[in-house]
Amino acid sequence: MDRAYYRQVARWIADVADGLHYAHEQGVIHRDIKPSNLLLNRTGRLMISDFGLACQLASETLSPTRSLLGTARYMAPEQVDEHGPQVDRRVDVYGLGATLYELLAFRPMFAAADNRVVLDCVLNKEPTPPRR
Repeated sequence: MDRAYYRQVARWIADVADGLHYAHEQGVIHRDIKPSNLLLNRTGRLMISDFGLACQLASETLSPTRSLLGTARYMAPEQVDEHGPQVDRRVDVYGLGATLYELLAFRPMFAAADNRVVLDCVLNKEPTPPRR
């Protein structure tokens, strides 16, 4: 890949980060940031879509039963660990980071046919450095 691709990826991720910041400032957490929930508009900017799992940051509990919500490959450890800290805006940042990793490395941070294996990796492994 040439430098133009990496510059474009940086612009896309910055656009999404700005959008997430705005959502978070409004008290909204998306909870399912992933490539398929990012849409490219006619001007070449990425926009966040599918707020179906979104919730208010101020709510007492975001997921009362701590049920798994989201897509395994992009879920933050806080979303996976039922005994972990309360889910907050950091899960969106993690999903954006997993998306960035995939755009730069051309592979997911953790890939497996079984979502349970992916979730175990999220909790217990470090991703392979993108340069490898």
